Amino acid sequence: MAIELETPLGNLTVYGTIIGVFGYSGKKDRFIKDYNDQKNDFNRIFTNRNVCLVGDLNISLSGWIYPSREYREKLNAIIEEFDLDNSTGNLGDNIDHILISKKFIEGGEVEVEEFNVDKKLSDHIGVCLTVKEESK
Repeated sequence: MAIELETPLGNLTVYGTIIGVFGYSGKKDRFIKDYNDQKNDFNRIFTNRNVCLVGDLNISLSGWIYPSREYREKLNAIIEEFDLDNSTGNLGDNIDHILISKKFIEGGEVEVEEFNVDKKLSDHIGVCLTVKEESK
């Protein structure tokens, strides 16, 4: 699902998703189908736009490897292909990401906050990304 938003920094297409609603371990075939279908969406929607890919991607980008090196490399290739900022990628024990066009945040400041690190609310940590405009 994608929506285009007007922001003080310009238009931003936000694509919110879960890749593999049951994770990778629960239903591997569903994860692979979701990933492939969504990769097709990315190619169709992301080209020549400022985008924010956000959600439970079920892929860790640092530390422990989940679901596999293959899918970590595939997601890193998407990040590179669409020139996305990976500020949430270095958070430990994290498969939920907010990936945003570097061009969109150019000149601004990105702050990342974690919550639910004790995992009392969910089995996932919470992630918040704030983009602050450059002071003029």
